[in-house]
Amino acid sequence: MVDAKKLIKTWRDDLGERDYFGTPKVQDRLLGLWGEVGEAGTKVVEHWLSITPHRDLFSAEELRQMLDEVEALVDSTPLPA
Repeated sequence: MVDAKKLIKTWRDDLGERDYFGTPKVQDRLLGLWGEVGEAGTKVVEHWLSITPHRDLFSAEELRQMLDEVEALVDSTPLPA
C-alpha cells in the first residue's frame, strides 16, 4: 500500500499544473495504480479504466475526486500481517 500512496501523491502533484488530461495519460496512471491499491481500490480503478475508451479528456477536478476515493479505500484496507 505504500506504493499506492506514493503513486496517488505523485498524481495529485501533477494535477496542480493542468486543468485537463488526455486519455492516454489517465490510462497509464490508472494502470500503475491498479496493481497497488488492494481489492477495494481495484474496483474503483477498473471502473475508471472502463470509461477511458469513451472519453478524450478528464478534468483535474474529477481526477482529484477519484483519487480521494481510492486513497480512502487504501487507508481503510488493513496491511497484511
